[in-house]
Amino acid sequence: MENLKNFKDNIYSQHGEDGIIKEILYRLKEFTDNQFCEFGAWDGIHLSNVYALIKNKNHKALLIEPDKKKFIDLCKNNPNPEIIKLNTYVGLNDKNKLDTLLASNNFNINFDFLSIDVDSIDYYIFKSLAIYKPKLICIEYNPTIPNDVDFVQKDHYSNHGASALALIKLAKTKNYFPVCSTASNLFFIHEDYKKYVVGDNNFEIDDLIDDTKIKNYIFYGFDGSIFTSREVRLPWHNFLVKDLNVLNSFLRKYPRNYNFLEKIIFKLYRKFKSY
Repeated sequence: MENLKNFKDNIYSQHGEDGIIKEILYRLKEFTDNQFCEFGAWDGIHLSNVYALIKNKNHKALLIEPDKKKFIDLCKNNPNPEIIKLNTYVGLNDKNKLDTLLASNNFNINFDFLSIDVDSIDYYIFKSLAIYKPKLICIEYNPTIPNDVDFVQKDHYSNHGASALALIKLAKTKNYFPVCSTASNLFFIHEDYKKYVVGDNNFEIDDLIDDTKIKNYIFYGFDGSIFTSREVRLPWHNFLVKDLNVLNSFLRKYPRNYNFLEKIIFKLYRKFKSY
């Protein structure tokens, strides 16, 4: 059986998500049923994790895309009737939750592969999955969050995402184990098939994700200045945040050194500008 290093060398030698999915499903070839589900599916090609699987092959796939214009392209790019296309969104109520959509399209309980990528409530959709237990799941995480931070967006309407640690903790409660990662996706295998993919290996988050290049520490001067260990850049906006300081420069002093006027101004500032 492969040791941890050999597995990582073999699986990561595959190029991108397509190669990883192909390799893992190859290791499960005696159990596969050629059923896949992906959402949001976009146009069925762009950033798709299943297009390479279904192209020119007799596979059953469920592709879900809520945007009407993208859905039109999705249908054009996937004319095969075995490729089920739905112009809807996956949510958390009984009508549009994932279990309902899979059941209404006659998917097997332990179908081969599920790709979750909605840039927001991925965590909650995964959590809501109660009936279906796909063999392999790919789910997007927020790659700007360090490995030791357990973070999940607090509502169902924001676009914050979840940390890798939060998703791994959730996965373990559902009997899924992390086996691989890319720049923004984690791959989980169900415990019933784990031994065929990774044997007895068990991966910790640091085995899968190197967060040394994204960790950014925040600390403070005695005068209220805010510092970070590296520049702060919003990657999806390509925007450099040059200053996080909330105190005006004339208030950036050690509080005991404020004169009477500065003390009054600071009290008012703190009252009306508290974050």
